[in-house]
Amino acid sequence: MDRRGIACDIQDTLALVSDELSLRVANAYVSSTQGSLFETVYKIGGFVSDKIDFHQSIIYGVNRLYANTLYEYIRDNAYDAVVCVHLFPAEAMTALRRNEMLRIPTYFVMTDYTCIPFLPETDLDYYIIPHEHLIEEFVEKGVPREKIVPIGIPVDEQKFTTRVPKCQARQQLTENMGIKNWNTNRGHWYLIMSGSMGYGNVDALVHQLLARIREDDKVVCLWA
Repeated sequence: MDRRGIACDIQDTLALVSDELSLRVANAYVSSTQGSLFETVYKIGGFVSDKIDFHQSIIYGVNRLYANTLYEYIRDNAYDAVVCVHLFPAEAMTALRRNEMLRIPTYFVMTDYTCIPFLPETDLDYYIIPHEHLIEEFVEKGVPREKIVPIGIPVDEQKFTTRVPKCQARQQLTENMGIKNWNTNRGHWYLIMSGSMGYGNVDALVHQLLARIREDDKVVCLWA
């Protein structure tokens, strides 16, 4: 938006209630992901979202509590549109729309490569998803087809859309990693990237890959 000359602000929605609440929720989320709790809750959420036909889950009910505070923030700053990148503010925005308190355009940018639980109970104008191959999944889950825009996740154009010659990219990689004995002109190089917090069965993937590659091939694993 900055590059396009569009004035915008980034706001931690829960921080509108209190910084302490935002921190507590963030810490609780990180703690849950360190074991099986997150996976269990995620699966339960998906089951409930799929099997039970309601539009006011407990997730919606909790986030509705600070909807008025969010409305005042939007009104006082005279915003022309709101873009949500997380379920929580999308739920709060849905509450405002259902109460006819907000008439400006609202968007959701999906930063997961799947339709997350409870998203279909939200009611925004458009849902921007990573790829057109995911359209049918979102429609099946309950997101209106006419609201889906498969234009991808916004990224830093300079970092991700600028092509660099293979040999140059390999040279930069070895320099950044402090590696001095890799021949950048030989073999296939495999880049393994885990989730935003390093989740996924990366160990198994790397071990299976190592068992199949040739002598000059290299495996680079980015563990966030």
